Amino acid sequence: MFVSSYRKSLWVRNALLVLFIIAAVGVVWKIGFSLYKVSLYEKARGYYEENNLLLAEETFSKANGITSIRYGDEAWSRSLSGLTTIRLELESLARQADAAIKERDDARMLAIYDGYHGMKSKYVKQQEPQTVSFFKAISNRLSLESNINSYFLQAMELAKGALENNLAQKRYRNEEFIASLAAIPDEYYGGTDKKKRELTRLFRSYDEAKFAHLTAAGSFPEVTASAANSLRAYKQASIQADWLVALLERYAKEEIRSAIRQDDLPAFIALAKAYREIRDVLPSRSEALDQIDRYISSKLRQAERYVDARQYEKAIELYRELNALEDTSTLIAEAESRWVDNEPVRLLREKYPDKAYRFVMSGESLWGSQVYAVGLTEDDDPQLYLAAKMPDGNVLYLEKSVGSGVAPSKLSLSEALGEKEAPLIFLEAQGKERTYLYTGFAPDLFSSRLAKVFEIEGEGFAAENPELIIVDNPTGEGEGQIAFFKLEEKGLVYEGKKDDYLSETAEGEDNASGETGDDAQDESRQDTPQDSRHDPQNQGRGDRTPTPGKTSDGSPAAEEAPPDIANAGNAIKMYAGPGEQYEQVGQIPANGSVTILTEADGWYQVSFEGKKGWINTVP
Repeated sequence: MFVSSYRKSLWVRNALLVLFIIAAVGVVWKIGFSLYKVSLYEKARGYYEENNLLLAEETFSKANGITSIRYGDEAWSRSLSGLTTIRLELESLARQADAAIKERDDARMLAIYDGYHGMKSKYVKQQEPQTVSFFKAISNRLSLESNINSYFLQAMELAKGALENNLAQKRYRNEEFIASLAAIPDEYYGGTDKKKRELTRLFRSYDEAKFAHLTAAGSFPEVTASAANSLRAYKQASIQADWLVALLERYAKEEIRSAIRQDDLPAFIALAKAYREIRDVLPSRSEALDQIDRYISSKLRQAERYVDARQYEKAIELYRELNALEDTSTLIAEAESRWVDNEPVRLLREKYPDKAYRFVMSGESLWGSQVYAVGLTEDDDPQLYLAAKMPDGNVLYLEKSVGSGVAPSKLSLSEALGEKEAPLIFLEAQGKERTYLYTGFAPDLFSSRLAKVFEIEGEGFAAENPELIIVDNPTGEGEGQIAFFKLEEKGLVYEGKKDDYLSETAEGEDNASGETGDDAQDESRQDTPQDSRHDPQNQGRGDRTPTPGKTSDGSPAAEEAPPDIANAGNAIKMYAGPGEQYEQVGQIPANGSVTILTEADGWYQVSFEGKKGWINTVP
């Protein structure tokens, strides 16, 4: 399409005309706003000169919002700008106060109170009458100070009402009024000193009434916990509640002293635990806590005396009770260790508390142990148990069945069959083919083994050493002989015949022909090792196991009793274990006859009229 040059010039002219009109409108608009700003500015100056600061600041603020031109006296403008800043700050505080009052937010109201009085103090200090007057006028228009005052006066009444309500209902869980009353600024009490006196009077009266009620109707933990909660609230509010601490300390000392006087340890422990739980609110030199510590120390010393007197059960029981207040686990372990050292049979009772033992032996320094205990159960399938406390404190337990249906009659240790520090455990039981069954057991604590090294039946057994063992009429090799044996790893090995074995029947026939059993066997036994049946001092060592009820020549033997017991003129108490700390289970009358089963630590396990028990060597 062809456009003429004339038409093009018209378009250019029209565009320029539009731009001119826009520019003219802009100039007119700016001139108009400039004239309006000048007018406002002059009005504000007039108000200011009339000391009408509210209208002056309001008009100036409008004029200052027009930024198209800069106009006016800079020094005067700065003065009015300062008033605008005051107004904006007070309006912001007023909005915050309205929100805090609606939510009953004490903390925010305190911040607003501090902010308001901080502003007030700052502007008053400037000592410019116009500034102070303007601040007061804006505050009054916003009702800021009156709203703050009204809030705190109302908060004081509400808090005092909550305090009285607690006392009336005798419920003390909610004590938020402490923080509320403490937070109310001093001016509402008439000053700092008056506030302190007023709060002390209020809180002291409240605590005395509450404490009297709780001590009359509540338990010790309830009283102390309630008092502690109050003291924590006072501490958070920076109030030194010495009156409540004094009440609490006096009450605690009286209750604790009463438990001590009655020697009621469980009650004392309960009181001490409850009081120690509130130590965070107690004085550093609490007399009640010192009283608790002193009594605990005295009880610990008492437990130590029990240990020294070998009354271990009492000591451990006391330590365990005190463990609720002090960590006595180490002391308990030490007492138990000493108890085991003095009564090794405890090792068996601790491990096998449900077992009843026919024989028990104990001692020290055998098989590499510190102390040991050997026990043989009295059930139909007797078990041999060995408990050994090692030098490092560890305890080893070994066990071995001696055979179902075996009826043991004696248990002893034999150095002759082993070594001085590692004897064999020697068991004599009722035999099936012979009168006796003899069994030897070798403990190996380092390999944790309790091995049966031999088992043989016979009519008698004697040993000088493992190389020289004599068995009367054994089963198997050597039957009908007084036979030599040697103990090797695989068991007893037959070495040869010592002499022919003469049964009691044969001895009777020889006696009828005029030759006694002693005469018949004197020559054949002239080289026989020493037989423990001839030496009561060897009883129980295992060097020679005698035939019960007979001497070495076959004549009846009297039941041997421990020293000072056989001819005792007084009745003797019989205990459940080897010590007077065990329960008394019976009594042996004067000159009563007993059967000795075993010996441990100077005590004898005996059987009297079918009942078993332990007696001491001293009546």
